[in-house]
Amino acid sequence: MVNDWVLQNPSFAGYGAIQAYRPSERLAIAVSATKTAKTPEGSVAEQVAERIAAALAPKAPLAI
Repeated sequence: MVNDWVLQNPSFAGYGAIQAYRPSERLAIAVSATKTAKTPEGSVAEQVAERIAAALAPKAPLAI
């Protein structure tokens, strides 16, 4: 749980992903990204999901 978002962010076999759901708004976000040797540190999928959440639910950030 993060700011009323229910989420899971698996990372395995060269892939990073995140699924987040905000029940009060019936809003769901799912992002998957491939990890390579050139991928920056951290989870690219999480960064993209945070930006999507900021655009769709600005009063409830998804800050992981």
